Amino acid sequence: MTDNCTILAGIVTYNPDLDKFTECLEAVLKQIDNVYIFDNASQNIDQIQLLLKKYESQVILYKNSCNDGIATALHNIMEFASTNHYDWVLALDQDSVLQPGIINYYRKAINKCPLAGMFTCQRTDRNFHENIDNSSKKAITKVPCCITSGSLTKVKAYNETSGYDKSFFIDAVDFDFCFTLREKGYKIYRINRIGLLHEVGHGENRRFLFKNIIIFNENPTRIYYMTRNKFKLFKKHQEYSLPNLIYRECELFFRLCLYEKDKTKKLKMFFKGLLDGITAS
Repeated sequence: MTDNCTILAGIVTYNPDLDKFTECLEAVLKQIDNVYIFDNASQNIDQIQLLLKKYESQVILYKNSCNDGIATALHNIMEFASTNHYDWVLALDQDSVLQPGIINYYRKAINKCPLAGMFTCQRTDRNFHENIDNSSKKAITKVPCCITSGSLTKVKAYNETSGYDKSFFIDAVDFDFCFTLREKGYKIYRINRIGLLHEVGHGENRRFLFKNIIIFNENPTRIYYMTRNKFKLFKKHQEYSLPNLIYRECELFFRLCLYEKDKTKKLKMFFKGLLDGITAS
């Protein structure tokens, strides 16, 4: 029976805030028995290992020798799940907190959606009040894409794709894989319940004319990959159209100019990402 399927939780860590990481870990262990942690060469790895001693019967830690990015980490987690015969993998950011009962909703949805390759849920951000999409009265809705944190991926479906693209490194890894998964004929479904408390950058709400704008205050390196990887999506997937590419790049540029801190550094990385995105094959 699919409701007895085995689920592995996978968490990627990189210099985590230990209080938030502990909250993340304890929340998921209330719903899933086994957690695999891929650490991307955190500077506070000794503290992480000390913290994990309390959970050593349920947690496996893989210590990577350098920061190879989120895509490599997720690929490693999926390989571990496949080798150890797990059916599904729940991916979490190091500061994401799984909400009570959401895994039971995922398990019920698995039975109802035989073509599903991935599930996601509604989420809320620590930094500000988000407008949750309540437009659908359905318990489960088909969606085109979702973020990695809180997603539940079918291992069999993953193994039929090319997997996470390591060249993306940190940004748009999730959307690239969603496109790849759907190109193989699998569907992505959202459970219409808030199942995750998470945090994107250091978010702030701002107002531009009559529109609310979310400012994430990402670091300059992240701005580079955000810019470059939009071009990679456009070149790799027909679904990511040229108008979408232009709109997203212009949106990021004006947000940097109007609201972000460290504008000079971030704009420099924006134009570097723009150049590399255009010229890369």
